[in-house]
Amino acid sequence: RSGYFIAKHEIKKQEFELRKIELQLVQETDNAIQNIKTNYKRVSATAVSQRLAEEALAAEIKKLENGTSTSHNVLEFQNELSVARFNAIRAIVDLKKSIIDLFKVEGTLLDKLSITVE
Repeated sequence: RSGYFIAKHEIKKQEFELRKIELQLVQETDNAIQNIKTNYKRVSATAVSQRLAEEALAAEIKKLENGTSTSHNVLEFQNELSVARFNAIRAIVDLKKSIIDLFKVEGTLLDKLSITVE
């Protein structure tokens, strides 16, 4: 009889652990999805920043050609463009990493990469 109660207690304990793991997976999935959304917005924002930096540099080069700017100013705009490009690339990398994180949480990473384990 005590074996029955011990087994029943063990079942309840395992059910509790299972529920805890399920809740953790839901939380990790929600976090991964939120990270994807955030990083997608960053990709869009940094693309706009890069385009604006390119336009600003082009305008500053024209000003230099017209004698109303200096090479120092052009170098500053080139630096700003370099930073904008770096930020755009970083945002894309972060987006791809967050997608991979979602695949890992879902347990679909190997399938998405067409990797089979034998």
